[in-house]
This record gives sequence, structure tokens and C-alpha cells, in this order.
Amino acid sequence: MGLSFLFACAGCVSRFYKSADARRAKIYTGLLDGMKGSMMAQAKGTFVFSAWDEKTWDGKDHKEIKGAKLTHAKINNTFTGDIEGTSELQYVMFYDDEGKAVYHGMEKITGTLGGKKGSFVMHTEGRFDGKTAGGDWEILPGSGTDELKGITGTGSFEAQLHENNTPYTLEYEVG
Repeated sequence: MGLSFLFACAGCVSRFYKSADARRAKIYTGLLDGMKGSMMAQAKGTFVFSAWDEKTWDGKDHKEIKGAKLTHAKINNTFTGDIEGTSELQYVMFYDDEGKAVYHGMEKITGTLGGKKGSFVMHTEGRFDGKTAGGDWEILPGSGTDELKGITGTGSFEAQLHENNTPYTLEYEVG
């Protein structure tokens, strides 16, 4: 497969965004952008939960309700590494009868990233299998402020149950 084939398929990628495999299309687009000379920076580090308040949708403590349930969590994180700062995060979660969960969230990070000061918002899509919580991030276009204005990117994290030191990776570009 030559580069000409990949560039010829660039038009196909925009149609691919409308499918259920939008994440894969973004990866392909990122690869194509990379071949055109664009280079993403990579940030690594860890974050810790400094606050976690999770309740069922009717306001009860989520640990009091057994079985399948919907919850809402308000979380504060402290980031170290290439991201230095704090965040405010809110998750909407669904737990099944076995205690496994899927969740979506919005997280606003304020601090520095790669030495640039500002804030940005990430959408999180994740899952919890009873022992490990993992998630994928997407920086929302237009959410960057100050020196992070124009930031885009994606990342991920994986947290072990009862460990409060979660490694993350974020690939980003400030445009």
C-alpha cells in the first residue's frame, strides 16, 4: 500500500466519520496528517483523585444500592508529569448486576501542558470491569484557553481498583 493510496483515501475518511467507527477514522486522519508533516506531542504522567462523590440518579449513595443502577459522579483530580494542574470531572455511569460499568464524562483541566498555561476540556468514554477502569479521551475542539487555545488531541488512562495513582498518555497539538 503506497502513500498515494492513503492520500487518495483521505476523502473516504470524512464519510467514515459518520459511521460507528468514528474513532478509527480519527486515527487514520491523524496518520494522514502525520504524513503531511504535522507532528503530535505526547504527554505522560499520573493523576490522583482528590475528591470523588458518586450518587445514584435519585440521590442515594451509590454503594447503598446493589445491582444495576445509574449514577452521577463529581470528581476532582490532580495531575503531575507533562500535565501539571487540577481538574473538575463529571461522569454519568451505568453499572450492571455484576458491578461492571460504562461511563461518559467531561473533564476540565486547568494548569500547564508541555509548559503552556491554560485550560481545556476532554470527553471521556470508559469502562470498569470490576478491577480496572480504563478510558479514552478526546480534547474537545474550541475548548482550549490562553496558551492552549486551538488544542486538539486524544489520550487514554487505566486505573487499578483501590490504587490512587493513575498513569495517562495524551497525544496533542496546539494550533
